[in-house]
Amino acid sequence: MNIKFPKKLEPFIREPKRFNILKGGRGGAKSWSVAELLLLQGMQSKKRILNAREVQNSIGESVHKLYADKISQNKYPFEVQKTTIDCPLTKSNYFFKGLLGHTTASLKSIEGIDICWVEEAQAASKKSLDILIPTVRKENSFFVFTMNPDEEDDPITVMFPEEDENTLIIHINYYDNPWCPQTLIDEAERCKAKAERTGDWSDYKHIWLGEPVSRQGKIFKNFKVEDFSDIESTFDNFREGQDWGYSDDPFAWVQCHLDRKKERLYIMNELYLYQHSNPQAFKEVQPVTKAGYITSDCAEPKSIAEGQAWGLPFIGAKKGPGSIEHGIKFLQSLEIIIHPRCTNTITEFKKYSWKQDKNGKNLPVPKDDFNHIIDSLRYALENDSFEQCSGFLF
Repeated sequence: MNIKFPKKLEPFIREPKRFNILKGGRGGAKSWSVAELLLLQGMQSKKRILNAREVQNSIGESVHKLYADKISQNKYPFEVQKTTIDCPLTKSNYFFKGLLGHTTASLKSIEGIDICWVEEAQAASKKSLDILIPTVRKENSFFVFTMNPDEEDDPITVMFPEEDENTLIIHINYYDNPWCPQTLIDEAERCKAKAERTGDWSDYKHIWLGEPVSRQGKIFKNFKVEDFSDIESTFDNFREGQDWGYSDDPFAWVQCHLDRKKERLYIMNELYLYQHSNPQAFKEVQPVTKAGYITSDCAEPKSIAEGQAWGLPFIGAKKGPGSIEHGIKFLQSLEIIIHPRCTNTITEFKKYSWKQDKNGKNLPVPKDDFNHIIDSLRYALENDSFEQCSGFLF
């Protein structure tokens, strides 16, 4: 078989170490190459291969489909099951797990692993890594972590800051991939041209060069992810907000509890719906809404009226000049606790950032990205923020 890989990955292909970190921006062929390599490994001898990620609510969120597509494309001798993949020739087995919520005891079933691939490793929590790594301890077993770096202090980055005798770190980007689709190259070059034109290099560096967002660029540093299910039944001061979307942007809805006395915000539920019509989205909101009203983006009064006709208590947000900055400041003034089930909220709070110039200096404008839930939160807490700063004018 004549299988080709990007030359930059040659050290990993030829001689993987115990810990292999493949990081970079979009289009670097990291996941494509790892899937190919692990399928080849499983055809050569019996292997037990765990494919993990921090959150996996369904098999569709795993790399199962990536494997299946490669097996179909190359006619590899595997049997693709609904939740596992097997090689009858060598008895190799590939299975898929989310790490969130597991304990040392619950992960005992993964003992005997030869290879563990952690996809989107930038999202893996320290707790998950601390449990996972000692569990995969078979002789000559190894890990491969693929990631588009998120922040400078991601647990995986802190845990493996540099290469050593047990760790291989490879940075690979779209220009290192000879088979990068031209459409991706064009997209990267457009982003680069925009950076040259505007002076804001943050998107190009983060998305295409795989550079982490510095702590200086993050808008929110006052949040943590924590399971507060044991006190959720005591909540009674609900706030709900909603942002319109359909295709590229989601219909976003968020539910939270504001503890005024402690200046603490608990975010417990979210909806992130793509390609849902308004009636389809309303059906999702109706069973879970608890607040007296849902503050919605006022840019679509027709949609608000449609929701009201469904019996949902939509009201339009006031918004206005300066409302984004004001809403951000109010959220920054609170201690924010996000339930682990709110995965899109967690992503937004991690990635919502200020625009930056080419020297990494913050510009006084937030990037219009990773903000659908955050916008919904600003709407939900609009009246509360006005009470805190009654002199704020529109």
